[in-house]
Amino acid sequence: MNCPTCPRAGLPCLGERLPHLCTKANYREYLQGYDPGSPPTPTFLGMATSLARAAVAHVGDGMRIAPEAVQEARRAVCEACPLWNAAKDRCSRCSCNLKIKLSWASSACPLDPPKWTAV
Repeated sequence: MNCPTCPRAGLPCLGERLPHLCTKANYREYLQGYDPGSPPTPTFLGMATSLARAAVAHVGDGMRIAPEAVQEARRAVCEACPLWNAAKDRCSRCSCNLKIKLSWASSACPLDPPKWTAV
């Protein structure tokens, strides 16, 4: 399936199997049933970079896990944020999986200033 404005008309679709390789900025959203009301998510490279930074910080912090109460408080803050993507349970700024990010004691909200910090 190619999007209506695909520059690769007549050629196999790149975005169908590898959406991060598609050259059209809006094609990933087209394939994923883009909701214009939701904020855009980072690119594949942006997500990989964010995950790598968070993992290095987590290991450097001794792989500590945040207390359950802290995790619940963080989730409440994220779910109230306009950048929270409820359908994917991800932050639209960093695209981190919230279940993992909220549990790592070294994690912090990616906004400036952060809505929650490392513990």
